[in-house]
Amino acid sequence: MPAIDKKCLSSMIERSCFITLTLALGACAGLNPLPGGALTGCEKTTDNFAFAKSATLLRLETRGEAPYSVWLKVTSIEDRLFIDAAPKRRWHDALKSNPNIRVGISDKIYPALAVRTQEPRFIKPFLSGRIIYEVLPKNVLSGFSVQCANPSRADSIRTD
Repeated sequence: MPAIDKKCLSSMIERSCFITLTLALGACAGLNPLPGGALTGCEKTTDNFAFAKSATLLRLETRGEAPYSVWLKVTSIEDRLFIDAAPKRRWHDALKSNPNIRVGISDKIYPALAVRTQEPRFIKPFLSGRIIYEVLPKNVLSGFSVQCANPSRADSIRTD
């Protein structure tokens, strides 16, 4: 068996410890960067997401075949909340089939609806090729229905 370089072994152990410690501490603080299932915590309604601009990250839960959650960067434009998806992401596939979502911001979870937007002023801040959704609070949407499965604008929502 070849001799293992002590410097190399030490470096591998340090990296392994760093990764383990980062994931463990992040999970304890509710910042697990890995995708997960349903969000847990207090659910609350809101009239708008203007307060989200004070947060850096949000947790998005899609409602596909099974709840699936991911961490995303908060993007607030004109006091409105937006998320961007790469076309081949698992959570984006779930979002296309069911736009009902839950958004975790700080220690609260908000029921919401993701509505695709194609308005240039909202698309411009994002990377090219991304699909942009406005996150609308469910509280505002009670009594409303979506006209089509994938509305192109928030204006596509109408009262019955």
